Amino acid sequence: MDLRAFAVFVIISQQVMVPVRDAGLSLTPVSGAALVGVGLLAGILSGLVGVGGGAVIVPGTQLAVGIGDLLARGTSLVVMLPTALSGTVTNLRHGVADVRVGIVVGVASAAASPLGSVVAGLVSPRTGSILFSLFLVYVIISTLLRARRTA
Repeated sequence: MDLRAFAVFVIISQQVMVPVRDAGLSLTPVSGAALVGVGLLAGILSGLVGVGGGAVIVPGTQLAVGIGDLLARGTSLVVMLPTALSGTVTNLRHGVADVRVGIVVGVASAAASPLGSVVAGLVSPRTGSILFSLFLVYVIISTLLRARRTA
């Protein structure tokens, strides 16, 4: 699947589905299997096309198991811990990671995260969905422009 097609799918699903704020998760065999499916899809797409897990996990957990938008975003961040560790080790082994850049960006990101969490709680679920979709539109446009320059 092309990254642009996937991003368009996520944008459409985010606008069709009415986001909820307070929906929790009741872990059942069916929801557990759905979560494993979301995780597998996130891992495969991350490896294939470089889609960040949040672009898969946030809408995936909302659609597949019906959790609320804030819980989906927070869960997506927790998922990044083992994924980042595994990916970092692999990338360091292949010599395709810059530890200095990673530390600088990571520290800045960690410093800004609390503010982002506060803002996420202040905006409505619909506004959050629209902002996420706008971000994905930006990703699509920048990917197309980059591919055009390369060609």
